[in-house]
Amino acid sequence: MKNYPEVSNNVIVQYGGGSMMKPGSYDRYTPFRNNPDADFLVIAWPMGLLQVSCNPFKEKKLKEINLGEIAREVLAKHESILKRFYVSLESIKKEFETSQDWKAMAKAEG
Repeated sequence: MKNYPEVSNNVIVQYGGGSMMKPGSYDRYTPFRNNPDADFLVIAWPMGLLQVSCNPFKEKKLKEINLGEIAREVLAKHESILKRFYVSLESIKKEFETSQDWKAMAKAEG
């Protein structure tokens, strides 16, 4: 998957959030400023989280969409399967810190 944003059907899709090591280096509104026609931003985070955000600079086309409610519905549908797995914070941290993305970012940051 690409690290840089890809726009399709007014939806920005990107993998990860880029460099976040230095204070102030992450601005969640940048993708919308760079793609003002986009309605949504979908970020696939390396730990497996999928985050969806609406463009805060545009009036919502679909005002009845509640992303929080959609998330609750999806989780409820798959809850029985997801509850079978236990993933500790320690294992997430270990996976992240040993990933190639982390190593490349740490090298770039010095």
